[in-house]
Amino acid sequence: MASGEEISLTKEEAAQKIFQGEGVTTTNQAGNLIYADNADRDTTLRYNELLTPKGCDYRVTLADGSRVWLSTFSRLRYPVAFHREERIVYLEGEAYFEVAMDSARPFIVRTEEASVRVYGTEFNVKSRDDGQLRTVLVKGSVGVTIEATGEERMLRPNQLLTYDRATGEASVQETDVYPHIAWRFNEFVFYDERLEDIMEELSQWYDTEVFYTSETAKNARFTGIIPRFEEVGKVLYFIEETGTARFHTKGKTITVSEF
Repeated sequence: MASGEEISLTKEEAAQKIFQGEGVTTTNQAGNLIYADNADRDTTLRYNELLTPKGCDYRVTLADGSRVWLSTFSRLRYPVAFHREERIVYLEGEAYFEVAMDSARPFIVRTEEASVRVYGTEFNVKSRDDGQLRTVLVKGSVGVTIEATGEERMLRPNQLLTYDRATGEASVQETDVYPHIAWRFNEFVFYDERLEDIMEELSQWYDTEVFYTSETAKNARFTGIIPRFEEVGKVLYFIEETGTARFHTKGKTITVSEF
């Protein structure tokens, strides 16, 4: 919280009231942190941060009514109440946004690499430690401004922007949006992806370490849709049944070998 206090959230059905100061009401219930904007927008901005550890996701309804699904191992910094001019939040990791329509106040998502500017739309932003930013648009329109160059790229629905921090290159292409947002619906969707990339995603969700017995195991490819089970072993079983690779799990360590 803005005061420095830390509060552990749960996904229990019972409502949990959280005191934010005069004029702001916050309720935590069933995995959703809900802010009601009763504050004067001329007051000093106070920022809270929502952090998800590995193996956990969470949802927050911001003071303007926008909804954000925060993926595993991510951080969202946001005001408890927005000012009149604009609505700015800061993201590390991955999140899905449903932005409430407000033509007078643009909504801006800032990451280390870029700023995504919208007025009312649905989109997914992924900015992790691999040095790449990925923004996929589901509805509406967004403009993505690359911080290093100041260049703005406009997206239409079903388009993906990829920016590589190392090369400074940004590209936009048509895409099937569902694989990029399937995590929000508790699914993993992989289309001909390298096993090393798949295991990187799984290790984030299940807080595991992954080791490989060969380069061949890393480069094996897999296509499939798998429910996001509570245990990683069930996910690995589905992949192994296709003959892609073999897995040995011990505690939080997974060893991948050729099939």
